[in-house]
Amino acid sequence: MRFVHRLVGALRRLFITPEMHRTHHSQDERETNSNHGGLFSFWDRLFGSHFDAPSLGHEGMKIGLPEFSDPKHIRLGWMPRNPFLNSNRRPDAART
Repeated sequence: MRFVHRLVGALRRLFITPEMHRTHHSQDERETNSNHGGLFSFWDRLFGSHFDAPSLGHEGMKIGLPEFSDPKHIRLGWMPRNPFLNSNRRPDAART
């Protein structure tokens, strides 16, 4: 098991792993603005946008935009509408 952890650690120095990219989908804005790379992790390290792990851990991290956390947004009838709904994060979005 230690070998696997060392291997993953070595891979993370060069490549974005699914665990690293998952942090990018956190509701915590600091974590959302991190780990943008699609393949190589050194870009995020170079530009200061690397975030090693979510502050609440992967088990405690909330994923997605808070305004879409209502379970209705993952139902088939709502999913096509979601991109057209106003987002509270966009300062230019009209409030309804």
